[in-house]
Amino acid sequence: MDVTERGRLTGAQALKHWYYQAKFDLLRWHLLRTPTGGGPRTIADLGCGLGVFLTLLERSGIAPASHLQGVDPAQGQGSTAIDGGAPISPSWPENQLYHWVLLMDVLEHVEDDVGLLVEARDHCRTGGCLFVTVPAFQWMFAEHDRCLGHKRRYTLGSLRMLAARAGGLTIEALHYYFGLLLPFAFVKRRLGGICAGRKESDLRPLRPCLNSLFRLVMSFEHLWGHANRLGGLTAVMVCQIGIAHV
Repeated sequence: MDVTERGRLTGAQALKHWYYQAKFDLLRWHLLRTPTGGGPRTIADLGCGLGVFLTLLERSGIAPASHLQGVDPAQGQGSTAIDGGAPISPSWPENQLYHWVLLMDVLEHVEDDVGLLVEARDHCRTGGCLFVTVPAFQWMFAEHDRCLGHKRRYTLGSLRMLAARAGGLTIEALHYYFGLLLPFAFVKRRLGGICAGRKESDLRPLRPCLNSLFRLVMSFEHLWGHANRLGGLTAVMVCQIGIAHV
């Protein structure tokens, strides 16, 4: 959960928000279909914020809190995920490799996105996977991105080049997500400007009926979203680690 979204959504609201639920549904789909070796699945979330996805992973039964790890320098002395038991630390635990490392809306915040991708790769087991989501299409860059501190937006092509520059990665999946919402978001961001100069995200609490409506829309997209090469608000990449680097 982005630090600038905390002023609009509490952790409890984020856990139920259609956006985070839809992104978690996609994460779960990829986690369950991509083998990463034997033994209990361990998952690290780099740049996890409050740990919303860690808690959703724990609640869904995909992994217990003892097999989850959040890493976020903004957490200072460390904490646990919101309404969950997964630990969050400001740096990587020593001598620990993971079956999955998540980079969910993180790369767009840093100048050296290749370096951060390499860092994530180096904390993943051989045969393990990186799960990457980033905002899509530079022509969608608007005040919303400036409010969230984004440096850039991506395409499937630029993600493919990023993985090639990092090295040691085999792309297993590459697609867009939130495709049904792209036209509406484009119009909204071009007519009136999201945030209007205020340092806040456009994500906000919704009435239960609207939240359920968006959940319904995304349930339809979830049926085909993993095959979407045309466009969406988010670009998604799953990479498998071919060589041990640590």
